[in-house]
Amino acid sequence: MIVIKLPIPPSTNGLYANAKGRGRVKTQEYKNWLDEAGWAARLATRPPSIAGVSGPYSLTITVPATLRGDVSNRVKAVEDLLVSLRITPDDQHAHRVTVQRGNVSGRQCIVEIESLAS
Repeated sequence: MIVIKLPIPPSTNGLYANAKGRGRVKTQEYKNWLDEAGWAARLATRPPSIAGVSGPYSLTITVPATLRGDVSNRVKAVEDLLVSLRITPDDQHAHRVTVQRGNVSGRQCIVEIESLAS
C-alpha cells in the first residue's frame, strides 16, 4: 500500500475555466495545487522502487472532517495527479474509489493506494 499526504485538492468545479479563444484551461488554483501536490507525492514515493501500482487498484482519499462542500468533488484532481506521476495506471483500472471525511489535520488529505493485482 502506498500512503501519500497531499494538500487538499480544489473542487472539480474549480479545476478549469473557459478562456476566450483557448477553450477550457487549467485555473491558477489548479496549477498551484498540481505543483505543490506533485512535489509531495514525489517525496512520499521515494525511492522510486516503491512508487507505482499496475493493474487494478483501490484508491481511498480521506479529507478533514471539517472540510466544507461535497467531498466527491475532490477525487478527479487526485486521480489525474496520480496518473500523471505514474503512481497509478489510467483511471479505468480503479476498481474501488472511496472518499471520506476523517481525522486529518490541517489542509491536507490522505491518499491510500492499494494494488489489487494477484
